[in-house]
This record gives sequence, C-alpha cells and structure tokens, in this order.
Amino acid sequence: MRGVGKFALAPVVVALLATVLGACGGGDSADSTSGSTTAATAETTPPTTAEDQGSGGSSSFLTPGGDNSIQNFGEEADASEVDAASAALAGFLRARSKDDWAGQCAYLVKAAVAPLEQLASRSPRFKGKGCAAVLAGLMAGTPASTR
Repeated sequence: MRGVGKFALAPVVVALLATVLGACGGGDSADSTSGSTTAATAETTPPTTAEDQGSGGSSSFLTPGGDNSIQNFGEEADASEVDAASAALAGFLRARSKDDWAGQCAYLVKAAVAPLEQLASRSPRFKGKGCAAVLAGLMAGTPASTR
C-alpha cells in the first residue's frame, strides 16, 4: 500500500459498500420464472386505473402504452421486511458514524468482507488482521462528514 494516498482508497471502499448494500433485499431468487412472467405480462398490459396501480410505489412513473417492465418488476416488500432492512441500514450507518469498525463489519455480507480480508492478507500493515482493522486503516484521516 506504499505510495498510495489514504484518500485514493476511499472510492474503493465506497464501491464496495455500494455493492454490499445493493445486495440487501428480500425475496426468493429460487423462482426466477415468476418474476420474468410478471414483468412480461405487466409490460404488455400496464395498470389502467389508480386502483390497479396501487397508492404508491412506481405507479407515478408508468408510461401508458410504453415499456413499463422496469416500473412493474418485482414486488414491494412487506412491512416486516422493510423494517428489518431499515434497522440494518440504520445500525450500519450508526456504527460507521461512530468509527465502530467491528460493528460495521457485522452488517456486511461475506461477499464484502472477503475482499477486505484478502487485502489484509496481502498487506504487511494488515497481515493477520480482519475486516475492522482494514476498514479503520482505509478510513483513517477521512473527515467524519465524508463518512
């Protein structure tokens, strides 16, 4: 890591976190055909009334007679899933704001922790250390307002 400025790694951390948070979400990915069928059906027959569109979500973005496959893809999470995702995100951001790197790592999926641990194994500075030490090292000197 010699010769690399501490701010040069910030975009890497941001991209990693975007990937991790993008992986958050509910649903069963085992049934891949039902989502495709629903999207294809919705594309050819978009909702025509306010009742069909529901009271929120993507209904305001529908294009009558247009390609609404994006707007109609998937399903809204139920309230318990939304609450769980909100709590996880709030906990992650709270840990981040307090420089609680171990707490932050607890919210990351294995696919996000693995590259951090791989980085640690290749760096003399972080050798034998885990996710929390790497995050602390990568974010050292970064203003709190940026985090």
